[in-house]
Amino acid sequence: MFYVISSNVTPDDVASNHILEDLLNSETGFTQTEIDGHLKKSTFVETPAVQACIKLLETKSLLILTGAAGTGKSRNSLEILHQFRIKHPEYNPVKLTDLHDFTDLVPDEEKLVVLFEDIFGRTNTKFSENTDVQIIDRLHACTIKGNIKVVLTVRDTIRMSCEWILNSHTIFHVKCEVDLSSEKFKMTKTEKESLLLKYFGANNFRLLDFNDPENYNKEAILDPQITVTVNRVTLHNIVESEPLLGFPEACSLFTGNRKLTRLGLSFFKHPSKYLYEEIEKLRKNGKDSQQDRMSYVVLVYILLNEDVLDPDDIELKICFDILKSCYGISNKELPPCHIIDAANDMIGRYLIFTVMMAHTTSSIKLYLRVF
Repeated sequence: MFYVISSNVTPDDVASNHILEDLLNSETGFTQTEIDGHLKKSTFVETPAVQACIKLLETKSLLILTGAAGTGKSRNSLEILHQFRIKHPEYNPVKLTDLHDFTDLVPDEEKLVVLFEDIFGRTNTKFSENTDVQIIDRLHACTIKGNIKVVLTVRDTIRMSCEWILNSHTIFHVKCEVDLSSEKFKMTKTEKESLLLKYFGANNFRLLDFNDPENYNKEAILDPQITVTVNRVTLHNIVESEPLLGFPEACSLFTGNRKLTRLGLSFFKHPSKYLYEEIEKLRKNGKDSQQDRMSYVVLVYILLNEDVLDPDDIELKICFDILKSCYGISNKELPPCHIIDAANDMIGRYLIFTVMMAHTTSSIKLYLRVF
């Protein structure tokens, strides 16, 4: 049930209430689809952070989940929604990526646990004191009423730069935080090994005994039909590493992109370096290869567009400018389908596919995974 703030209830108001209810049902449905996808992957290892977050949510109305990029905030937050719903079935999970999306959902009696992912931005702090503070106040009122639980994910670099926001608004004065990068909650070696083995199972990898000959560095494994073999010595060395990229993200890329697989332990020690080299090679190959050129243009476009590609809202002028700047090509006839095809080809290598709703319209978006 929803209400619309109005002095006189009209048929239009009733219709608006139904629209809002449909929006909430859609958001909840998309969120459940994403949770189901997270569970289906079978590449998640639960750490004590999950139960700590659930326990805090049971007594508090606001939880901030923070940590370095690649430490598993997105997967952990979906797991938290899943398990919280099991323990408290009266709460429906809803994931939003913009504060303004909350203005479309004004619950009256509905109980929600709302996940705001990267609410203050992914690379730069994104918060407007003039407009966003009103939404924060509205959110605060809902949490006081007791029918809304809120989970915010915030990258540690953004967390430091938005300290003033957390200190200046009442809703954050009673917050509780869990830092996935902290000594208390960072992954143990046992958890890291378990996670890597799950990714092995999902990506046609096989673990060998100590010092058995392995093929992970052979060119033949570029064929996805070939089973990649890694022995326990290599596994141990990988688990001992502390990649700047974040161990969960590094595992995903290492097993999902076989060019990176061939780098072995070196990738975990210097993942950003090798990703940069691979993408730089993509740029250079784009001088002669139309496919590589389009892939590079799409990656740059996504970086310039808050890490998101919305197939329904592609700004072709920006793509033209990238082509002109990088390759000196003046192309004014670039069908959006070529951009979408190039993005689809990079899913699993550089991009993550996510279904979500944006404001009042349903859209499919592609999220840049990592650089």
